[in-house]
Amino acid sequence: MAGWAGTVVVNAVLGYVGVFPLAMALSALANTVGVWLGLAEHDLKFGNDGIGFAIGLTALLFFGFAAIFWTVNSWVSRLLKVRGPAFWGVALVVAVLPTVVAIAAPEVWLAVSWL
Repeated sequence: MAGWAGTVVVNAVLGYVGVFPLAMALSALANTVGVWLGLAEHDLKFGNDGIGFAIGLTALLFFGFAAIFWTVNSWVSRLLKVRGPAFWGVALVVAVLPTVVAIAAPEVWLAVSWL
């Protein structure tokens, strides 16, 4: 039981830190693919430095966060002796949850955000 509690705590902290890169990745998808498909309206602030720069920066942040997520959770898995697909599923859901809260309920996120 302590292994699962540790997994939740570590990934909640990772998720809190990962709100910016994950939200930026969603914004990049909405402002590229969403606009191309006609599902979203173009945000004029998004492409001021060029679409390549925006996509490149987003990819760098997203894959950097993914690398940190994988590394930390590999260590947590070994340290707490919690393994298997359930571990990675719980880790992913808990790490993404703060981003979902920040997007779905921004007023709640403002209470705990660092901005």
